[in-house]
Amino acid sequence: MGFNRNIIIAEDIKRLLDPDQPNPKTLTENPPSGIVVAPVPAEAPVAVGAAAGAPPGAAAGAAPGAAAGAAPGAAPGAAAGGGGAAQAGAGGATVPTEDDYLTKVVKYVPVEILAAYLLMAGVIDSNVTNTHDHAIWLGSLLAGILLLTIPYDLQVLKIARWSQIAMSLVGLAVYVFALGGWFATTSWYHQWYASIVVPVFALVIAIFKLPPLPPDPNG
Repeated sequence: MGFNRNIIIAEDIKRLLDPDQPNPKTLTENPPSGIVVAPVPAEAPVAVGAAAGAPPGAAAGAAPGAAAGAAPGAAPGAAAGGGGAAQAGAGGATVPTEDDYLTKVVKYVPVEILAAYLLMAGVIDSNVTNTHDHAIWLGSLLAGILLLTIPYDLQVLKIARWSQIAMSLVGLAVYVFALGGWFATTSWYHQWYASIVVPVFALVIAIFKLPPLPPDPNG
């Protein structure tokens, strides 16, 4: 089971637990790292105890297809956990939790892309000595890595929201800006700018509101 790179918001959890709503895309097949165990209903032990004291043959007369431990009057064939995400959560299954601030920061900036950029930028810094050529190489690397981030987010990380992909592009550019990169080859750049840009981006992450995940067509 991989790490779900889609940011999970409260609305996604609400829709996941609502049997009348379609499941959010990627949330059921690849839960995020943070999960909680839903409490088992208090009626469950009572139902089990009642079944234990039932006269012989009572189980055989139960409704056809009724799952063990199902509440009286439940629809036939309603197996444990088979009635959707809401029923699974009520039975004690794991339910994803809303992402906190630090998790959002991690999910906004693809660390694999950032690591690849740092590796290639290091190679350029070590092998290109001409100032003009150095600026061209770093500028081309930045443009190429930003373009590569879009299909990587879609195909590899399975990010479903375009707004999150856009924010990941901004976040990657902010990190490169803070490190210098191509920006450091310009005449207007100063290293102390990073002390302003990075906190501003952190504040934007905190207040930026994402829409709910789109419905899962296979859910």
